[in-house]
Amino acid sequence: MRETIKVRKADVAEVLARTFPSYRGRTFRIVTRERITFSNMHWGGGSRNEYRALRLSDGALGPIPAGSAPWASPTEGLAVDLPPGVVVAEHVTFCGKDLGIRFHVNPATVARMLPPGPPARTAPALVTP
Repeated sequence: MRETIKVRKADVAEVLARTFPSYRGRTFRIVTRERITFSNMHWGGGSRNEYRALRLSDGALGPIPAGSAPWASPTEGLAVDLPPGVVVAEHVTFCGKDLGIRFHVNPATVARMLPPGPPARTAPALVTP
């Protein structure tokens, strides 16, 4: 099941600094999924997606080559499994408009990407006479 979670820049600042350090926009989403398909990696109609892969355990940044043209791209249209502990950051530009950064993560990894929630509240203990 795929879920999209809108987050603040502060929530993803560390991953953003490693994947798209010069990005200055304000729109960020975490998308949970087990498989990702790389698409629209070249300018067409003012639209393009840029991808970067980051391994959270050691901060290694993996290349996702776009190639020189869609017909020569080694990754265009490629569907790959998204292993736990890896984040694929996708910068989306659609018809010339910046739609922000999507962080694609395996559902097993999403808890590491989300900010901590409010502390759990417990019911007061009942006192018996």
